[in-house]
Amino acid sequence: MTGLHKKSAIMGSFLVWLLFYSGAGHTENVEQVRVAVASNFAACLQDLGPIFLETTGHEVVPIVGSTGRHYAQISAGAPFDVFLSADRLHAQLLVDNGWAEANPTFVYAQGQLVLWLSEPTDRDLRGILKDPKLAPVAMANPRLAPYGEAARQTLENLKFPADLDGRVIMGTNVGQTWQFAATGNAKAALVALSQVKDFPEGQVIIIPINMYQPIEQQAVLLAHAASFPPAREFLHFLAGEQAQKLIRAHGYITGNMAP
Repeated sequence: MTGLHKKSAIMGSFLVWLLFYSGAGHTENVEQVRVAVASNFAACLQDLGPIFLETTGHEVVPIVGSTGRHYAQISAGAPFDVFLSADRLHAQLLVDNGWAEANPTFVYAQGQLVLWLSEPTDRDLRGILKDPKLAPVAMANPRLAPYGEAARQTLENLKFPADLDGRVIMGTNVGQTWQFAATGNAKAALVALSQVKDFPEGQVIIIPINMYQPIEQQAVLLAHAASFPPAREFLHFLAGEQAQKLIRAHGYITGNMAP
């Protein structure tokens, strides 16, 4: 894709969001906090939203997608209030470029990469992935999704090619990646523990954390919402023990990282 076409695609995506949310802005009765959220955290945010509404009277409006695409949309001017990134890098780049506030910025969750298998096995991780009959294997695009990058690092550390000799199918984000597996279109998937921990079928193998760089998911207040108190309230809520307890229940690691 040329630079001109890439810019047009980003701006086109921004205009779609702008039109979609022009009628869902900050209303007089119920303030809405527009949260761009990495797809791995979408289900958790769905559970957090009603608690935040009950606690503060403000509504969470989630916009789900890959971290890379959210970064592109925000840098193109998308009118979101909060960004829940799936890594530190993209959140910090937004701060460095003036598109997000330096404070509050904090790690709201640490993700865990897993290999989900449709058919249980007693083989070790290397033996599983080496099997040429294990196909296709779904993973997220490393250029767009931090869980995809973690999957790439894992395969590299195991001395496997990034495409497992043509057996990999790639999702735009980790949400789409899991859908490949959940719908039976992939025999295995490298995804987030939070997505599969309660799935009743198959086998879940937690990837050792020394196989990939820590997936430290960072929250930032976007410059667009610097003077919008409900957005700051949401970030303080997210760092609070009530929210952090629910985040842990969804399969994430948390710590004392309040804004």
